[in-house]
Amino acid sequence: MNYKKPLIFLGAIGLLVVAILSLSPDFLTSYVPIETAKKDAGKLVQIIGKVDTTRPENHKESVFFFSIIDEKNGRADIAYKGVKPANFDRADQIVCIGKFNSKENMFMAEKLLVKCPSKYENKYKDGDK
Repeated sequence: MNYKKPLIFLGAIGLLVVAILSLSPDFLTSYVPIETAKKDAGKLVQIIGKVDTTRPENHKESVFFFSIIDEKNGRADIAYKGVKPANFDRADQIVCIGKFNSKENMFMAEKLLVKCPSKYENKYKDGDK
């Protein structure tokens, strides 16, 4: 029997999986509370929370600064090198992927994901279909 072709195919699939995972390490990160991100400073994590409207947003030297509060009332100041996302002000929650910097006492976000309210949320009210 010719086992060469299936082995080459499986090897190619394996290399593809390794390449995808190595290009995007945030696939392997999970949501953690803000306090855990602070304890694990320097480790790549995802935190999620609502924008803290009691603290001002600021855009300085191509860095966007804001604060979030998670579901456990943990609070973090965020620094994101980039522009404020277009739908940021309508967001229910913000997912920040990055590392907590204990020296700056700030979460350094590499990526921001904006979770906006669903346009289908109020489509079916009171059993209407």
